[in-house]
Amino acid sequence: MDAIVAMPTIKQDLYKSLIRLAYRKADKIIANSDDTKKDLIANKIAIDTQCHVVGNPVLPPNIEMPMLEKVSHEWFEDESIKTILNVGRLHKQKNQTLLLNAFANTLRQDERLRLIILGEGKEYDSLMSLAQNLQIVEYMQIIKFQANPHPCYKNADLFVLSSSWEGFGNVIVEAMACETPVVCIDCSGGPKMILNSGEFGDLVPVDDVGKLANAIVSNIANVDKERILKAKNRAFEFSVPSMGKRYLN
Repeated sequence: MDAIVAMPTIKQDLYKSLIRLAYRKADKIIANSDDTKKDLIANKIAIDTQCHVVGNPVLPPNIEMPMLEKVSHEWFEDESIKTILNVGRLHKQKNQTLLLNAFANTLRQDERLRLIILGEGKEYDSLMSLAQNLQIVEYMQIIKFQANPHPCYKNADLFVLSSSWEGFGNVIVEAMACETPVVCIDCSGGPKMILNSGEFGDLVPVDDVGKLANAIVSNIANVDKERILKAKNRAFEFSVPSMGKRYLN
């Protein structure tokens, strides 16, 4: 339902009308998160009894194999460095601006930190300009999307999702499956559902630079191995076989 929020009013109305026409013929509608279901109901596209929540099928059956692939990057290979990872399009929705500001804040507390953003998009120049102004260019890198990002998750010390909103948040599940601790903005969409309201990773208020920085520093300083393993088990609830069964049901 992200598109409804983003479109100009006239296009929103047309989009809603088209969706209503299509959905009216459906016996059941599957929403990929609790918030998506709420949006469908609020926009009078679906009714409560017609709509069921089933998360995205994210993890393939052979997920362990791509994790084992080696990744060559100096920051991952240096044990004295702690690497923060963000994966997503360079787009205002992903709000990497918030992440850069928070990261600049964390560097004042822990100079071991480095930030890698895996992504491409039209915000590249503005993000690099911001990094220059924040004087963090030498501590961060934006790298093009990888065909297999799982080794990056596996080698990172922390995954951070800074989005202003998400439909679901597949990258959260991928990070959890790779035993990487997660910090997420508590945005609308799937993050809260995936993390079960903060049980499997930290949720930070939207646009709060200070709290995001504190959550990053806290997770780097205090690695909760028990929580990481619980989060991994949670991630596998969103495997293709598991979600496939729910779709069939």
